[in-house]
Amino acid sequence: MKPLFAGRSHELHCCPHCGQDLRQATTIDCDGSAVARLSAIVDTESVLVGPDMRVATRDYFAALYAVCHLFLRNRANRALRRSRHAWTGTAEKFDHCPVNMVELLNVRSRHELLTAAVAVLADWPASFLRFAEDTGIRHEHFSGSENLHPPWMEAQISAHLRRQQRWVRPRHVDEAIRELRDAGEPITRTAVRRSLGVVTAKAIDQQMIWRNVAVESELRELLARLDDFVSHRGRRRTTQIVRLRDAVALLVILLTDMAPTQIARLGTTALLDAIGQAYVGQLAKLVQASAAAKTAELLSLQGATWPERTGSTVFHPVRGSWDTARRVRTLTRQLMEGCDPLLRRNLKVFRAAIVAEPQ
Repeated sequence: MKPLFAGRSHELHCCPHCGQDLRQATTIDCDGSAVARLSAIVDTESVLVGPDMRVATRDYFAALYAVCHLFLRNRANRALRRSRHAWTGTAEKFDHCPVNMVELLNVRSRHELLTAAVAVLADWPASFLRFAEDTGIRHEHFSGSENLHPPWMEAQISAHLRRQQRWVRPRHVDEAIRELRDAGEPITRTAVRRSLGVVTAKAIDQQMIWRNVAVESELRELLARLDDFVSHRGRRRTTQIVRLRDAVALLVILLTDMAPTQIARLGTTALLDAIGQAYVGQLAKLVQASAAAKTAELLSLQGATWPERTGSTVFHPVRGSWDTARRVRTLTRQLMEGCDPLLRRNLKVFRAAIVAEPQ
């Protein structure tokens, strides 16, 4: 008997992944019609996939494998689960699947997946196109498995699953943005184009006009979220110092437009002078008050923790190195979660709101 693969470390009657004796495995009670069909054609040269359409058996199994991957890949699986059709139940079983290869699934899961894939190819091309229409599967969901597509499958994907640019309407753009937001993915023009399956579209450019200036309510919301961020009390005092340090750096950038590298070198006196300037405007004073309060708390905690450092650089590393720019960027993105997706993820939009405020 041939080994299942070269270098197999288990006997043929043992599972190569867990070592279980397959002779003692329990029988799976399920419909075996799909597996029986595959077993019947595996030694043939061709198979009938549709009315008067016969294809090479090797190509049929390649197409079958490509369909199986739709259920195992995160993006395609999300589309299948959102469709709320007959395929949703199967897709939910493979949500967050720990493996992305059919061969590595357990026997029951592999059987369920193959049964679904056989149904998709049962009456080519009608069953395949009906599956795509019901689930919203498009050509980009097959990305990465192109080498598996036989010519007759690639022809159907290109002809029917590639959305034309002229079809894209504002509602399609809104739906794509909502899907990206629900999935926790960055909302960019590139991501929306990829989601809609187009290279470019006028509707995307018209809908996704980036905002470079925040409004007052958005700045107030940012400051409120920053307060929540700082109020988190960790088990260690240094955790609170790190949060206050990052928050003060962010606020000083808003007030002064200093570069992060400049802020990293500020001593206590220079920092207090920068915050204590006579700022004009309601929004500037709002940021100033928040910065003054958090700086006072930061200096108090640092003085109690490291009295020998009093008067030295305020923004010194804690528990390792500190990349000021990276920390501020990370905190900014965290605080702006849930903001208008077309508002640029940059502190400059809030700085612009402060500068643009009537004096």
